[in-house]
Amino acid sequence: MRRFVRMRTHAGLLSLAILLLPTVALGDIEATVRQELKEFDAELSTPGHTHLGRGLLDRGLEGYDALRSRANEELGLDWYVGWSYLYQQRVRGGGKNNRGGRNEWTNNSELDFLVNWDLVNSQRFGTGSLTYLASYVWEKRNYTGFGSGASTDEVTDSTGSVFKISDSDNLDARIRQLYWMQSMFEDRLKLAGGQIEIPAFIDDNAYANNDRDKFIAEAWTKTTRSAVNVFGLGAAVGVTPSDKYYLRAAFIDGNTNGENPKWSSFKKGEYIYAGELALTPTFKGWGKGVYRLSPWYADRAKLGKQGKGINISFEQETPWDVALWLRGGVSDNRRNAFESFLGGGAVFTNPFGFNRDRIGLALGWSQPDDNKLRDHTYLFEGYWRFQVTERFEFTPDIQLHMQPAKDRDNSVNVVGSLRAMFRF
Repeated sequence: MRRFVRMRTHAGLLSLAILLLPTVALGDIEATVRQELKEFDAELSTPGHTHLGRGLLDRGLEGYDALRSRANEELGLDWYVGWSYLYQQRVRGGGKNNRGGRNEWTNNSELDFLVNWDLVNSQRFGTGSLTYLASYVWEKRNYTGFGSGASTDEVTDSTGSVFKISDSDNLDARIRQLYWMQSMFEDRLKLAGGQIEIPAFIDDNAYANNDRDKFIAEAWTKTTRSAVNVFGLGAAVGVTPSDKYYLRAAFIDGNTNGENPKWSSFKKGEYIYAGELALTPTFKGWGKGVYRLSPWYADRAKLGKQGKGINISFEQETPWDVALWLRGGVSDNRRNAFESFLGGGAVFTNPFGFNRDRIGLALGWSQPDDNKLRDHTYLFEGYWRFQVTERFEFTPDIQLHMQPAKDRDNSVNVVGSLRAMFRF
């Protein structure tokens, strides 16, 4: 009976979306993978100002680029491969969990394979596409010449902070996204279903959503979304009644834990739900902004107890080659490690005339839900992403964990990071 009620609820939401179609101007679901592919293609077609121009590898891959372009034009097939390396070192301070320097550093690599294939283009049925994202993440131990390293979680513990120093998880190989997206009624409605990640559709801040090419600390990429930051079987719907706002909703298997598509888990009927109402104004002299309100609810399932919360997020262009952004959220203490969080900052988009570089500054505050910890804890992060060539970027980063929640002996613990990213 419980499952039947849930199925009726999902059908009712879909029916409501269809009833809204006469007023809908444009459907709006642009998942992270599809957006990253568009940005990568745009960067290659209109090269910006990089530090070393087009490198030898860029020139050597001109034939490969031509193949990608031809596949996109003739078959609707687009893809790219991204590899990143992240080294992090605790350089000051350390909590009681630090064991003789063992937890001073960590490093990991990630390999991502992104594909989008436009397969259907029909006046009657609209357009349809298949999106695929597979990731392999591994942490290196006993690295020759650097002593004995630790995991990301262990280094985080050594700082005494509740803010994880990166959004890295040792997941081995995983299919994170494999879904069909259908655009119907002249793009007035978009539906997606399959293996999805809710954060790819809900509360996806353009300046704080990926530790591989933006801010590194998990506070900016996952803290307010930790209860829904999972991937599994589910569906999403999006409509845009006008160019001033849009609506989105999604649900996903509540028993998934970074697993590949698993029907036996999904059919239990225990889900995580998320929605979003976003205003998209354009201010004269400033530019476009996106202001989001994103509630969520989670059934009691394998991933945790029943829980609920609400997140806010915005990003705003300015006249000064800098973008402003903010993330925040409140929740009960059943799913998140924080009762409340608020953080934001600025990203400089054309530093010193290098329009492919980015300088990011962020400051956040949180109130942990554990009464044994400090009531208030703070985090500052700054990074400079150097676009060395068209495909290669290098980023130094620093994090200041202030009033670390688990370390009452130190007021500031410092973590430095170096990151490299290559895409082709």
